Amino acid sequence: MCGIVGFISTEKQASIYTYVGLLQLQHRGKEGAMIATMVSDQTSREEGGRGELDMAFIIPHSQDLKAKLISDLQAEPAGEGFHGEFPPPSVQSMAGPIALGHTRYGTAGVIGENNLQPIKGQFHNRIFFLAHNGNLVNSGELGASIKMAQDCSDSRIIAAMIAGSPAPSFEKAVLEILPKLKGAFSLVLMHDNQLYAIRDRFGYHPLQIGRCGNDWVVASESCVFTALNAKLWRDVKPGEMVIITKDGPADPPIQWAEGNLKIDIFEYIYFLRPDSVVHGVEAGAARRLMGKYLAQEHPLDVDLIVPVPDSGNEGAWGYWMELENKLPFDPWALFRPHTVSRTFIEPIAEERSRFIRLKFNPRQHIRGKHVLLVDDSIVRGSTSVTLVDLLKQAGAAEISMVVTSPPYRHPDFYGIDTYRVKDEIIARQIDGDDKVVAQKIANQLGLKYLGYLSLEKTIQAILEVNPNSGLTRNNFYTGVFTGEYPSGAGDFASAL
Repeated sequence: MCGIVGFISTEKQASIYTYVGLLQLQHRGKEGAMIATMVSDQTSREEGGRGELDMAFIIPHSQDLKAKLISDLQAEPAGEGFHGEFPPPSVQSMAGPIALGHTRYGTAGVIGENNLQPIKGQFHNRIFFLAHNGNLVNSGELGASIKMAQDCSDSRIIAAMIAGSPAPSFEKAVLEILPKLKGAFSLVLMHDNQLYAIRDRFGYHPLQIGRCGNDWVVASESCVFTALNAKLWRDVKPGEMVIITKDGPADPPIQWAEGNLKIDIFEYIYFLRPDSVVHGVEAGAARRLMGKYLAQEHPLDVDLIVPVPDSGNEGAWGYWMELENKLPFDPWALFRPHTVSRTFIEPIAEERSRFIRLKFNPRQHIRGKHVLLVDDSIVRGSTSVTLVDLLKQAGAAEISMVVTSPPYRHPDFYGIDTYRVKDEIIARQIDGDDKVVAQKIANQLGLKYLGYLSLEKTIQAILEVNPNSGLTRNNFYTGVFTGEYPSGAGDFASAL
């Protein structure tokens, strides 16, 4: 999963607004971040690097700025002036009214600066940049057809296909290539002082357009628009390409393929920031309703309801409210220092395990109590097993757990890297219905009880938030729960 921000202005410095937007999307990827700006088709600038935003932009590419950094670090107190500036000088120095930024959670290709985005290319000797969220399932075939190295990301393959196209115009080159791509892709391209916002035919992952006065923003989530004092204009439709100039979106947009919305249900369960609104539904409100239905399906008598922060917060609140506040609820019993961010998207398994212990600290008042943990999902089980261990060490008498989604049984190929490690998914190793899976995983984790929310109620919770959203039960991709993949498995068929 990745985050994308594109900004086009009549007079503002686009890099600064893009940086602020990327800060809102840090939860979508922490492997690296980059911003590209353009002044003309021959003049561009890129800044960024590996790590989260506060690290990715500290070391500038510019030699002059590097000299300033060294000077600041040698000053007293060391480095305080450089690190205290917002945004970093490397971003402040990027001129231009149009910018494209990306924060990466790598799901294809090797980890490294070579696969950071936006990716730079040339079409007919004119520069373009590409940012991608999602995962293609036919990148092996596409890469072989243009003789790309096997360790290249699918995003770099798309950029190379555009660069090598014989089409007479950039727009036609893009339109000729899009039907060849299979899988998930929310794309934003920057070329000739224009932004191109594109979604795959199923719209697996969100992509939205906002208006900021006379300026325009493209972003993965609406929380970006709030930070920029912009208004959500609309979602890019599945199979649609919207071209945006400094005067706004071109009318009519281009419907490059027949759309059939299948947005990834895991966006609403976990990935979206709670305050983001996608297809008319606020993610946090959907999670509260998931908690409500969870309480109806699994009403438990415990001493204390405790959310697993932060992704379990809304669900735990809904669970508690549905039980009419009859049980004690403590959102701070598992203290989370926010200096440690999401561990699910940590790219290396060993780092995930290490950071989970840094992420949570049980409070002493759980001692002797039957604690009910509320979380959004159980995928690998690494977070859950560590939490149970920590709570037992802190003196919890018994631990149960309820989850605001069904058992995660199948690998994902469209934007989450659960296909990478064989048998990493804990529920995949168990035969039987949801009750059998829950009982066996409860035994493995040392839980008194484990309850999953049914898929029917998970979907109903999303639909109930906004009955006028236009969403239906058929508009969700549920492959990780059902094993149904609208675009097929392609290159990843061996992982089924």
